[in-house]
Amino acid sequence: MAGRERVDGDKWQKAMEVLVKDAEARPPQNRVTLREAVQSAAPAIRRLRRLGRGWAEIASSLQAQGFSISALTLERYSRSGRARSVRSVRRAKGGSEEATSRSADPAQTHGELFARRLAD
Repeated sequence: MAGRERVDGDKWQKAMEVLVKDAEARPPQNRVTLREAVQSAAPAIRRLRRLGRGWAEIASSLQAQGFSISALTLERYSRSGRARSVRSVRRAKGGSEEATSRSADPAQTHGELFARRLAD
């Protein structure tokens, strides 16, 4: 039956002491998520990109060092830490990208553009 197994108490205590000493002797690992690691390395990644390295090449180099990351993931995580683009800010405010980029009058609403297109 589980939970009723008998163990040598002294042997158990010594094993626990060894585990604690081992844990105290080694510094704790600095573990972060892959997204956090990519975002903290953003300046180096941007520099590599300016030097002409592609996403696939950077990802391949990281894979060769034991990290499991695809080029697409590297690109997405690199871009997710950046400030939002003007396009996404306009979308978030409810304005259409098309309404703000094609219209001479920035106050023109999406509905007015749609009505004009229907009339054309």
